[in-house]
Amino acid sequence: MMIKVLGAAGSYSHESKATSFLIKNDVAIDAGNLIQGMGEKCCELEHIFISHAHFDHIVDLPFVIESYIECREKPLKVYALSENIDRLKKYLFNWSIWPDFTTITGKDDTDVLLQLIPVAYGETVHIDDIDITIIKSNHTVPTCGFKIQKNDQAFIISGDTYINDALIDQINNDTSISSLLIDVSFSSDKGELANKSKHLTPKLLEEMLRHLNRNDITIYTYHQKPFFREKIDRELSAMNIFKNGGKRLETGDVIDLFTPIYKRQNIKNFELENQGKEHLINLFKIAQKMQTEMDLSVLLEMIVEQAKIFTHADAATLYLLSDDKKELVFKVSHNDTLNIHIDSLHSDVKWPNLPLYLDNLQPNTKMVSVLSALNKESIIISDVYNTSTFDFSGARQFDKTTGYRSKSMLVVPLLNHENETIGVLQLINKNNAYGDILPFDPFDEESTKALASQASVAIVNNRLINELEESFELFIATIAKAINTRSYHTGEHVRKVSIIANMIAKGIHESDKGPYKDIYYTDEDINQIYMAALIHDVGKIATPEHIMEKGKKLETIFDRIALIDERIEILKRDIKIKYLEKELKALKNQEDIQEELQREEQKELSNLDDIKIFLHESNVGGEYLEDKKVSKLEEISKKTYKFDGKNVQFLRGDELPNLSIRRGTLNDEERDIIYNHANVTVELLNAIKFPKRLKKSPDIASKHHEKLDGTGYPRQLNAEQLTLEDRIMIMADMFEALSTSNRSYRSANSMTEIAAILQNFIDKGHMDGDLVKFFFESGIYREYAKSELSPEQQDIVKLNFN
Repeated sequence: MMIKVLGAAGSYSHESKATSFLIKNDVAIDAGNLIQGMGEKCCELEHIFISHAHFDHIVDLPFVIESYIECREKPLKVYALSENIDRLKKYLFNWSIWPDFTTITGKDDTDVLLQLIPVAYGETVHIDDIDITIIKSNHTVPTCGFKIQKNDQAFIISGDTYINDALIDQINNDTSISSLLIDVSFSSDKGELANKSKHLTPKLLEEMLRHLNRNDITIYTYHQKPFFREKIDRELSAMNIFKNGGKRLETGDVIDLFTPIYKRQNIKNFELENQGKEHLINLFKIAQKMQTEMDLSVLLEMIVEQAKIFTHADAATLYLLSDDKKELVFKVSHNDTLNIHIDSLHSDVKWPNLPLYLDNLQPNTKMVSVLSALNKESIIISDVYNTSTFDFSGARQFDKTTGYRSKSMLVVPLLNHENETIGVLQLINKNNAYGDILPFDPFDEESTKALASQASVAIVNNRLINELEESFELFIATIAKAINTRSYHTGEHVRKVSIIANMIAKGIHESDKGPYKDIYYTDEDINQIYMAALIHDVGKIATPEHIMEKGKKLETIFDRIALIDERIEILKRDIKIKYLEKELKALKNQEDIQEELQREEQKELSNLDDIKIFLHESNVGGEYLEDKKVSKLEEISKKTYKFDGKNVQFLRGDELPNLSIRRGTLNDEERDIIYNHANVTVELLNAIKFPKRLKKSPDIASKHHEKLDGTGYPRQLNAEQLTLEDRIMIMADMFEALSTSNRSYRSANSMTEIAAILQNFIDKGHMDGDLVKFFFESGIYREYAKSELSPEQQDIVKLNFN
């Protein structure tokens, strides 16, 4: 006789069904999932034992009667502790919440529909060949478990319980009990919650089982809360609790609990036979998960793990075909018995790749995975030690080294939409619930092929998406390179801003104190910030090169100081001609004034040399041009000279305004053009459709000239409108601009000078003080300085940020 698990969870959700066990066709324990679990067969139910009156254990009770009232031949007998019978009468079958079926007769008007029967601890109810004994549980409300016996074989369902020493004593003293179904609701990190709610965790169960004096008890766990299921599974798999063939029970499991444990290995594994529908449902769920997983390494791990679950395999290995299609490249391997989880990206140990062809160019058909890949066919082997078709010397050596025994094997190729092999999935040692190694069967093969088909689609899609995103990132890198080609200084600025932004983002993620201790960035988040830095100056593509690279005030396509030099040479020539003519005239008149004339000539020439030097100095940008120098430039501009018989002004057009630029080398018009690159950046980035994982990058990039007080550009955003990521970009851009040595008109700032300037910006409300302070106090500035700044800039900073 088989026990069916109608519901195994400790709560109700769209995926989880609340606790209910079908002992035989007419006997059930708890009513958490009778309707969906049994359907029309609810008509056959005559006896329901309720462990306690919490809702997840009685939820279907009223519906079992009402929904199948016409097909019921006998009253439904519900057994529970007297306290819980009272609760059912008072709070459920009370004519207020639900009709009182204990007073309503059935279709023949002889028997009532419902009988509520109180039972006590230690009482045994006899139903045909089954004896059900009420045992005490340790829960927040009156609760019972059940010892269920047939002939000389028995098992226990614990009911909701905390540590229960009496239960262990009963098992120790009753050799008829061979299995225990026990509540494990929470993961072990929820010990306080488990104590308050009186449920077990894996750790508490392990502690409780230390007092078990028998090693022949099969343990099954149930009542897991859905949210903690994965944690519970990981913990239980690391323990030795299921050593006698137990498991965490799942809805739909059918288990044999009335056969002596030493005979169960000869019974066909019903748990593996009753999963056709569930397999299909699981396949749909897995396919959906695989299609949405963007991380290829996670996807491959998922494929391997799900293939093992589908086939009850103990081990699995996944290979993908190399780009040159010459070998199967190892990717992932799991072995539950040996607790091995290896992947090619994160593990030091890797399995060797498998060449498709030998040195003589013949197919490597002695390798089973290679043959499966080449022939595009599945291969089933009952025992790898008993075949001469394939070379399993590697498996034998592995077994010899580890003590493992490789036996049954299923190999399935992964085929893409064009029926081309893209990889191979290799499964080893199918296990039943009792630890026996079984051969893989055609159902396993078809199930795995269905999974492999979905896996292939997911892998191909993943590769296409990643290739598109990689191409997009390459496109961005190409733009950055194009900027660098147009302007080395801008290219260097972009490179360094990317480094700084990346360092700040990683520093914030790793911070365990201060304002950012609760902020965590994924690799994708950090990459978005890094890519934003690469494109933050993309608008400079539209900036004329001579403005972007303007190193001198008179520079356009060339430095126009050369034209002024030519004029000075013309003036010098004219002076020399003038004094030569005067000397000739003096000689003619026999006047002895040659030395005087030479002194005057030299004075005028020296004056021109001084003007030339001054103009060259003025052509170089500086931090500030003094008023007296501007006045001197205006005086010089008034000078004229004769050219083609006409008086010509010495400084022409925009030469005077450019030479009079107070700071730097850009005039107001050119500065506006430079500032406009931020608007161009916004326009360009808005025109590009960024992939989902870079969707924040253009917005972050476009805000690098904004200020917290709303005086920045191009959109005058304020502090409330600027995210932390935006502020990281602003910080990175400003720090690089202040620390760069690529300014011809000034020497590079020292770290102390940079810190002072940033503090000034904080005081003015331009920058985020917390972020600036973090940048310096975390040591990020020192790490950057080591590789990117000159030794002269790396002085000791006395931190005093407000």
